[in-house]
Amino acid sequence: MTVHKPSKQSFLPSETMNTHLGSLHHATGFNAWMFSQYRDWIRWGKIWEIGSGTGNMSEFLLGAELACLTEYDDQFRAVLEKRFLGAARVKVEPVDLTKLDIEHFRSYEFDTIISTNVLEHIDDDIAAIRSITATMKPDAILITLVPAHQALYGALDEFVGHFRRYSKKSLTRALEDGGQELLSLRYFNRLSAVGWFLKFRVLRSRKITDGDVEMVERLLPLMKLEKFLPLPFGQSLIGISRKKR
Repeated sequence: MTVHKPSKQSFLPSETMNTHLGSLHHATGFNAWMFSQYRDWIRWGKIWEIGSGTGNMSEFLLGAELACLTEYDDQFRAVLEKRFLGAARVKVEPVDLTKLDIEHFRSYEFDTIISTNVLEHIDDDIAAIRSITATMKPDAILITLVPAHQALYGALDEFVGHFRRYSKKSLTRALEDGGQELLSLRYFNRLSAVGWFLKFRVLRSRKITDGDVEMVERLLPLMKLEKFLPLPFGQSLIGISRKKR
């Protein structure tokens, strides 16, 4: 399969991405479930969220001493600033992992860094991880969530500018080559992987609809049963790592 590679850091225009993120804003139960998958790894001091989008996952970080929400897209940052206006412990900043201001982000001394569905948008993901690693203090935790299985790469992946989807082997290699020591790696959201394959690979759809989100919310109790059946696949991979010592 030929993976769409439009630029080194690939994102849709804001108005198009807002359609997708707007639908996901209503996936409150799913978002909470996803957050629960890595919540216990979070060190609740200073948290840096890379690629905050419109803040659908940022809501869960408001208990931190500092939640630094960073976003590449100017319009998304405007949404974040409006959404979290008045939140004294929230800071919104621009970020570009292809030319990261390492000294600036290192100065924060973050306890936890969270990257959710970001690395797949970047051509040289290993260089991006190296830049993140360079900002980290020794005891900081990096939480990385990415789409899983290249076999699931479909029309939506191409449309939103994904360079790739990851296997356990490829994410492990990227993190380790980027200077990280892997602490945990597991698949997440197994049932949705089947639906993703059918809708976006077989049927070639390029849109997540409100109806899709409503279905996910209804099926959430069934989806959560995956903890009793840890099959070797999922729609996403979650890696927990720290800077190599």
